[in-house]
Amino acid sequence: CEIDIRKAQATHQSDVATILSEVDLNPGPKSINETVQLQVRSWLIQQAHLFLAELKAEGAAVIRQCHLQDSLARLLREQGNLEEAEQQFLLLRDTCAEHLGPAHPMTLQSLNQLGVTLAKLQRLDEAREVHRLVLTQRRKTFGDQHEDTLQSVSNLAVLLSQSLDPAYRIKAKKLFFRAVQGRRAKAPTHPSTFYTISCLAKCLTDDPGATADDLKEAEALHKEATNELL
Repeated sequence: CEIDIRKAQATHQSDVATILSEVDLNPGPKSINETVQLQVRSWLIQQAHLFLAELKAEGAAVIRQCHLQDSLARLLREQGNLEEAEQQFLLLRDTCAEHLGPAHPMTLQSLNQLGVTLAKLQRLDEAREVHRLVLTQRRKTFGDQHEDTLQSVSNLAVLLSQSLDPAYRIKAKKLFFRAVQGRRAKAPTHPSTFYTISCLAKCLTDDPGATADDLKEAEALHKEATNELL
């Protein structure tokens, strides 16, 4: 959730300028925005825990419980509670696999988010293995050109490109090219397409063994991505 104190309203419109001038002086709009965001997220997390417990007690549909637990885990991750977010995604994965099946989109999404969380925890080997598993299952379930599959291709490529292992970097480059090709074909103007193009450009630029042709291609890709995203 994003908070902007400058968009807040007052009972009397004439008070807005006065309030904002005080905010600018101390502690500043950025600090207040961050404080309010923290408090809102904390409240949402508390409410999500309570509502999830109610759904379980009522025997509500599993898919409703899973969607709420997914939202809770993401909120925890945004809040910086990575270890608790990991536990919620693990519980979500187990619940989805048991009641919806291992190939259900929600099960695979929970695994994907678990991989993202492990990467933020800097447990990169575990994160790579999770993303490999998700990619394999998504390809089997949805096919190579499905957006979920392309997302997994890109996610794994990002992790591999961060390694110093030359073999990983070569694999990352191949995966990025595959993701870019697939996303260009399906959604040529979507932000995710240009994000993946930007990642490919960075992968080529950061490669210690990059050739002049690689760097030239990286520059063209970077321009393509930034021109569309800015």
